[in-house]
Amino acid sequence: EVVVGGMHRGRFSMLANVMGKPLGALVAEILGKPAVPDGMDVSSDVSYHLGYSGDREIAGSTVHVTVSPHPSHLQLVPIIAQGRTRAKQSQRGADGAARVLPLLLHTDASFAGQGLVAEMLQLSGLVPFSLGGTIHIVVNNQLGFTTRPEEGRTARHPTDIAKLIEAPVLHVNGDDPEAVWRVAIVAANWRA
Repeated sequence: EVVVGGMHRGRFSMLANVMGKPLGALVAEILGKPAVPDGMDVSSDVSYHLGYSGDREIAGSTVHVTVSPHPSHLQLVPIIAQGRTRAKQSQRGADGAARVLPLLLHTDASFAGQGLVAEMLQLSGLVPFSLGGTIHIVVNNQLGFTTRPEEGRTARHPTDIAKLIEAPVLHVNGDDPEAVWRVAIVAANWRA
């Protein structure tokens, strides 16, 4: 099983193309189909904040993939996804960490600039918070909403904060899909 903590950018594409969310349901949500029934006296969130779960066939095996809901608070969702992962691992018992993978997606500015990331990394080595390793994908789009890299961090790379826990960081050009694939294999093998 994979628990994904996503990001805003590319969310619709991820829900449709990676998660297999039916396009009809996705479009209905975008057009304002209510997520909760009328008369419940509660409000629903905007469609790109919603999560989704589904099964995917990968290399002949069925893998359950869950994307956590994503509120507007940029780095809150990785913490939520980590907690969901921990709960799922605990339910599976002794081999839970090997059977449930946390996969977190970040943009460069939020990874480098949000204090929750440093706290999450620091706590990851402590027994109550250890998940057997988390794969983080950081998309370096060179613009953090309205902040340029030189205004948002002092480090050369947005991933330099991972040095806090001596995590391996693999840099790859996203314009080279084969290189991305190779790095993904290395990261998965390292985590395993």
